[in-house]
Amino acid sequence: MPVATPISGIEKIAVVFARLYISGQDHGVRGLLPYRAGSNYLDHAITTFNHVTLPSTALLGKSHTATTVRKDGFSELIWCVPIGTLSLSLTAIPALKASAWIDAEYALKRTVGATPTPIIHFRTQQIPIFHTIAQAYVVPEYAQWSMERFMDPRVDSRLRHAYAMLFKTVAVGHTLSSVQILSQEIVWRGLLEDNQLIRIELELRGNKIAEGDATVLCIRLASDILHDKISIPPR
Repeated sequence: MPVATPISGIEKIAVVFARLYISGQDHGVRGLLPYRAGSNYLDHAITTFNHVTLPSTALLGKSHTATTVRKDGFSELIWCVPIGTLSLSLTAIPALKASAWIDAEYALKRTVGATPTPIIHFRTQQIPIFHTIAQAYVVPEYAQWSMERFMDPRVDSRLRHAYAMLFKTVAVGHTLSSVQILSQEIVWRGLLEDNQLIRIELELRGNKIAEGDATVLCIRLASDILHDKISIPPR
């Protein structure tokens, strides 16, 4: 995530998310742009404060008094997060293709026996590669299916977030498992950055927690389904 420190003359804005109280009434967690004093700059930080009075111009969005709006105000404010959830997860597709190609090239080049035989001839080498190739064909289809429903203007924001989260959980989860297995198949070479597998694995691990940790999102979706707040269509 980009930091809030000005670097090379590039202006940045840090949005503060805090619980908003107006005349003693709780309006939920809202986004604010408070005035910043001329203190030293910091990058990522978590600050806790109470009883901070801000002008009405600092509030992002509109003030609501309804209880349902108060509960959903934060989710509505960060409506763009599901876009990042889905788009970042699409990197699983090239990750699958690149990982399968790298491992297959290694299995073709490495030989064993008196009569040099590429290890690609052994089933233990073929199965992980073929499994990853199969995923590389299936995941793009699932991505297209998810994007079509995600971009449907008739879809509720909660359901749109659910489509993005489900794709992220399935695509990134399976891709990360496959990359880890393929990395082990090429032994110590899997730890070298030149082979890119370790880099791909680390990027996928970062992707898994970016724009909403997959585990937390799944727990929230399961809770919404159990409380009948959302219903996933069969197709």
